[in-house]
Amino acid sequence: MAGPYNTLSRPYYAAHLKRTFQTTNGILVFIDPGHGGQDPGALGRYSRESDNVLKVAKRVKELLIHYGFTVMMAREADKWVTLESRSDLANRYRSVIFLSLHNNSAKASTATGFETFIYSGPVGSETVRLQNALHSAIAPQLPIVDRGKKRANFSVLRRTVAPACLIEYAFINNASDEKLLMNEVELLAQTTVNGVLQFFGVAKKVEASTSKSKEVDEMAKQLTPTQQKDAKKLFAHAYRQGVFSADHSKTVDKMTVGQVAMLTMQYVARSTTK
Repeated sequence: MAGPYNTLSRPYYAAHLKRTFQTTNGILVFIDPGHGGQDPGALGRYSRESDNVLKVAKRVKELLIHYGFTVMMAREADKWVTLESRSDLANRYRSVIFLSLHNNSAKASTATGFETFIYSGPVGSETVRLQNALHSAIAPQLPIVDRGKKRANFSVLRRTVAPACLIEYAFINNASDEKLLMNEVELLAQTTVNGVLQFFGVAKKVEASTSKSKEVDEMAKQLTPTQQKDAKKLFAHAYRQGVFSADHSKTVDKMTVGQVAMLTMQYVARSTTK
């Protein structure tokens, strides 16, 4: 089939987006972990792009399923899938949105930051809205530069029928960014899911799938502004100690109380194992 596809020209797709989503049942989210197999993608000192994004993709899938979404992935193992096959599979199964997950890279090891892409050609308003939702959910929570919302003629963006957004979480060849990509899988996955929920107008669940996360929700409700100030001091200390690879103290003001509680528990767990 000839592109560009991403123009909301399919009747079935337009029907999906014209309705108000009262339930997530029947909403197919397609996740494309970039590269794989003989193509490792960009390389860092300690990790490969294909491995990093697969970990995030699997966690995103778990979280979305918890919310009732149907999720399909271009790959669930370290194998190569052609660019055409990725978008064709999403089109065949009539995905409602398409997320392509990547790690960035540049010649200079000082390059840093988060950015998102949509197709540079004609796209529907829902594609722009998807990028806005994902970008606004992820960028403020990452302790790196926001490089902005961009457009490019990437194959998976051009060929996919549904609104498609490519996410470049951080630069794998930057030492600090690579630590974020390797060690903060939960943060990357959860913020990505938050963007999906925002796009569909789905409220975050208070209850979680495990008793541990339920305890975090309860503790989050009890946190006060004073405790948030204490959290800033704690996270700065954790960063200096090397317990956290990112300095979360810089973004506490933008966090929900639940996120503060979750990071506090992670700090305790990691400190115990050191």
